[in-house]
Amino acid sequence: MSAYGGPDDAARHGYAQRPGGVGTRDDDFEKKRRMYAECAIPLYVIIDPAENVCTVHSRPARTGACTEQATIPFGEDLVLPLEGREIVVKTDGFPRSES
Repeated sequence: MSAYGGPDDAARHGYAQRPGGVGTRDDDFEKKRRMYAECAIPLYVIIDPAENVCTVHSRPARTGACTEQATIPFGEDLVLPLEGREIVVKTDGFPRSES
């Protein structure tokens, strides 16, 4: 096993939207989410500083939809289930939108 985990760990993906970053919210939040679901990636996490939330999409379908979605506000723990274990990400230090 490498420092990056085993082969199952490669099948997870997260994306952090940067304010003013390259791409659009539609590209980042919709097109990529659908693409990863079609490829059966089990988790897709969006960290959205504009809304101060993390959104976890799971249980992907080949149709491009995820059948489960959870929204976690910044400040709460982001718990990611990974085949027999969990990764907990503390979100209280994430940069927040001023609006």
